[in-house]
Amino acid sequence: TVTGTVVDQRGLPVEGVVVSDGLLTTLTDESGYYALESDLSKRRFVQVTIPAAYEIPVKNGIPQFWRRIPEGATEFEADFTLQARRKAASRYTVLMTADPQIRSRSARYDNFAFHSIDMYEDMCRDLRETAASITDRPVYGISLGDLVHNDMSLYPTYCAGIADFDFPVFSVIGNHDHVQNAATDREAVKKFEEYLGPTCYSANIGDMHYVFVDNILYGRDDATKSYELGLSDEIAHWLRQDLSYVPKDKTIMICAHSQMFKKHSSFSTRNKNYPVYRDELLKFKNVYSWAGHNHHTYIYNYNRSEQMK
Repeated sequence: TVTGTVVDQRGLPVEGVVVSDGLLTTLTDESGYYALESDLSKRRFVQVTIPAAYEIPVKNGIPQFWRRIPEGATEFEADFTLQARRKAASRYTVLMTADPQIRSRSARYDNFAFHSIDMYEDMCRDLRETAASITDRPVYGISLGDLVHNDMSLYPTYCAGIADFDFPVFSVIGNHDHVQNAATDREAVKKFEEYLGPTCYSANIGDMHYVFVDNILYGRDDATKSYELGLSDEIAHWLRQDLSYVPKDKTIMICAHSQMFKKHSSFSTRNKNYPVYRDELLKFKNVYSWAGHNHHTYIYNYNRSEQMK
């Protein structure tokens, strides 16, 4: 039901590119062709994992690795053109931010930074100036969720803040980025998807494989109940598929809103599908797990003998 090609800027096919609908995953063949037997009533995007030899395409600060599937479609064709890098990006800078939680100018603020439009604009200015000062290597941004604070009308404000960045910003969905009165997770992520694309995706930069996942679960009976943490069965399946194509000597950088492993305030082992992603990531030599959510900075180094149980 989903077909297409992946070519480079000269129109030549790119073989071995990972293509996914967010559940199923495949590789392009020697002609750059791919096909997926997707259930389009449940799928919203077709996306590619950009190989390290190619640039991350960007428009208005948002990485352009996906195509939106029209609602009601029974078949869909999505072609991608990749721009080969002039030189390898083995050295690069990542600017990591978390929890700006933009609120309207009339909203009450708390003591956490960036919880106003003005503070968010200041943060974006700082990011632009920092990126401009780095001239000897590529720059990438990662925003670890809670981009807005329960107010879906502020997504345009978030997008406006990064619109004139000349580097891509990979955005993660947080609990405050979900539609708060949604009864299902599928409905809760719609506004994020409308402005920023898929909530789960991956990219290769230099010698590292970056994975971005939604680990906030809004499947609940009514809006008065709290969200849960972890990966849905669908996302866990996608993650397993995605990592199956990655050489085991690669370093994994997995980014989510809530910490997937060691936490100060709760036990990550209680996360939904924790054994799945723990066991998949233990196949790799080095894994870095990045998260926001807690509003304070800490780092924890796992000893492999702990087995992350």
